[in-house]
Amino acid sequence: MPEAWFEALPGNVVIGDIFNIKGTVYDRNLESYKLSALGFGEESVIGEGTHFLYKDVLGVLNTQGLTQGEYTLKLEGKDRSGNMFETTSNIILESKPIVKINSPADRVFARGNA
Repeated sequence: MPEAWFEALPGNVVIGDIFNIKGTVYDRNLESYKLSALGFGEESVIGEGTHFLYKDVLGVLNTQGLTQGEYTLKLEGKDRSGNMFETTSNIILESKPIVKINSPADRVFARGNA
């Protein structure tokens, strides 16, 4: 039976970040595997292969240009005997916070200990 897993990402991910998704896909008779990101009715393949990997990069999740919301990472594959495997993990994609500094005012310098 195939062995397949990937490391979970932090629960909340910031738009614009890029992640190497590491994990393991192993079966003596592995035919293929595919790692996908699913969200808003669309599926994007972010990694695939036909050779086993052990604690290595299965794919790259580039969040630039994605919409804020919930996504699912799905690792699926099959071996030459027709056995299928699938594992999933959910992530929440958030926009970067905007920081505005109101004080001290322009051309004013502050000195001291905080």
